Amino acid sequence: NDRGAKVKNKEMVKIAAQIQQYEQLLFFLKTNGALLASLRPEHFLSCEQYVRYMQNLVPGISRRAVEKQFYPKSMEAWLSCILQTIKIFLLNRITLKTFKTLPGMTESI
Repeated sequence: NDRGAKVKNKEMVKIAAQIQQYEQLLFFLKTNGALLASLRPEHFLSCEQYVRYMQNLVPGISRRAVEKQFYPKSMEAWLSCILQTIKIFLLNRITLKTFKTLPGMTESI
C-alpha cells in the first residue's frame, strides 16, 4: 500500500502549497491595514482539503467533526477577507471632504 501513501503525500504537498499562498495573502492584507488576526490560512481551503489537512494533523479525528467546524470558519474567513479588502482598498480612499462632494450630499453632514 505504498502507492496510497505516495498519493496522500502528494496531496499534502499540494495542500501545504495552497496554505502557503493563503498565508501570503493574509500577510499582504494585514500589512495594508486589514484586521484579520483571527483567521488561519487553512480556513480558506476547500472542505475536502481541510478534512484531509486536519486528519493528517490530528490522526483519528472524525470527518464529521472536521466538517462541522469547517463551514462556519470558512465562511467567516472568506467574508472577513472580502470585507477587509473593501475596507483597505476602497473605503480608506473616502474622506469627509470627498464624501460631501458626492451627488445628493449636503453641507450639514
